[in-house]
Amino acid sequence: MIPPYDQTGLPFYWQYEGSGKLAMAIAAYVERVADQSQLILIKEYFAHWVHAPVYDENEFHTDETRATLSELRAAIAHCEPDQTALENWQMAALKEGIDPL
Repeated sequence: MIPPYDQTGLPFYWQYEGSGKLAMAIAAYVERVADQSQLILIKEYFAHWVHAPVYDENEFHTDETRATLSELRAAIAHCEPDQTALENWQMAALKEGIDPL
């Protein structure tokens, strides 16, 4: 459902998902009315985004930024698919310059 990474390792934005389900889930998430199935899809999308190969290839990584990336990846894997938990993860990602929306 979520398109694969492009040839440069960048993740595709949610707008490019073909079924329209992800776009509806994102709209519901932003409006804070997403149902459980939509929140699960958002979690999968966030995981897809943060695992993009381009983040591993950052030439400016330090030990600290690599650790933070690893922590973000682990956090989304263990994140409950609920609005508050996903918003908290999203805010942590934004602090690191990772913006899936």
